[in-house]
Amino acid sequence: MKRIIPMILLCLLLAVGAVTFSKEKHVSVADNTPQITSREFKLLLKPDAFTKRNRGYQSIWESLTSLAKERGIAVTENSNPYLEEEGTVTYLDTRTNDLYKQNYILRKRIQYDNGAPKRHGELMLKYRSHDVNLAAAADVTSTLKAKAKDKLEQDINMEGIRIGSLQGIYSHSNSIKKIQLPVENSVADYAAFFPGLANLTRDATTVLLPVNDITAHEYTISPGSLIFDSRLIAKVELSVWYIDGEQSPEIGEISFSYRLKNSSPKSVEESESFFKELQKRIEENILPGMTKTDFVYGDKMKSKNQ
Repeated sequence: MKRIIPMILLCLLLAVGAVTFSKEKHVSVADNTPQITSREFKLLLKPDAFTKRNRGYQSIWESLTSLAKERGIAVTENSNPYLEEEGTVTYLDTRTNDLYKQNYILRKRIQYDNGAPKRHGELMLKYRSHDVNLAAAADVTSTLKAKAKDKLEQDINMEGIRIGSLQGIYSHSNSIKKIQLPVENSVADYAAFFPGLANLTRDATTVLLPVNDITAHEYTISPGSLIFDSRLIAKVELSVWYIDGEQSPEIGEISFSYRLKNSSPKSVEESESFFKELQKRIEENILPGMTKTDFVYGDKMKSKNQ
């Protein structure tokens, strides 16, 4: 009997430890911190899936809606689910990637209208960290506060190359739309919109250039939404990137996002479970262990052939 009691206590301790670990692991990804306003789940996709874009859109969207139906998750489809928006995306940094080394990302997006670029574009400054407090404190403020959108979000991707997994990182961003383009290319020029940029380099005259000389030509559709528990609505987007001047797609991405304001513990858990199952459903099309930012800052040809 004396031996049995210690064994029972040991088992109880191990059980409690396992539960605690599981809870901590879950919180690290799904922590509904009051500061966090939204979450976005993202999977990078192989270019082969979009050799014919519309067919690729349909295949991925049908896989997602089929899985949702099996799991009892409602889907709303937009009236024109495959309507494309077109534009370009460019990441800007110094020659030695000083912004990226300090966890900052500066991105320029230009939308197209009937095949021609608009005169105005969008600038976004983002800081990423696994520490929510560091992300929240990052200086991404804008001088154009009335036109800027400040957002503290949790981005969720796969954990490395492990299918059926998830890991999160916090991102604090500020986006300014309808900026007159072009903008001159020094740090000082962009610091006129985001003053914090001036503190990230030694010299305000330092030139900011397209990272790895990449400008991505982007096509995007918003086919519909997923409706999780408590009517938590997650907007789905599919995008395909081409490198300007090339005819074949480079990468694709599927994402769904929602505001935490309307979430419940069950809906958060349901969204995570769906994300992990979606990876299994479209595994043959996934480009694992990478994000769009990784693609741009990494070796383009190496990324393409993975």
